[in-house]
Amino acid sequence: MNGEKRTVDGTMLYALRTQMGISLQQAAALLGVSKSTLCRYESRKDLRLDRARIDDLCRIYRVSPDALGPDREETGQGRRLETEEVAAFYDSLDERTQARISRILLRALD
Repeated sequence: MNGEKRTVDGTMLYALRTQMGISLQQAAALLGVSKSTLCRYESRKDLRLDRARIDDLCRIYRVSPDALGPDREETGQGRRLETEEVAAFYDSLDERTQARISRILLRALD
């Protein structure tokens, strides 16, 4: 593990935290970071974190590392998403975001 880093989708951290009903302050305290640090994590699409921090996030949000987004170095940027991955990500979003995505997809299908 010594300094091993992985790229995760920081915006998924926000989705997971809000889905669980945990405040920014509560999550930051559980992680042992400041609110501004956690806010910075949540606002980045491609976030490089060490394995220990990822393990802490997974413990708090009760998810596997894969739920934080695929590591682009492991999976490759151009890979095709599986239906289950898309569905799981969609289900993790709040209702407002789901409605926006649904409208976009419906327009694309017309």
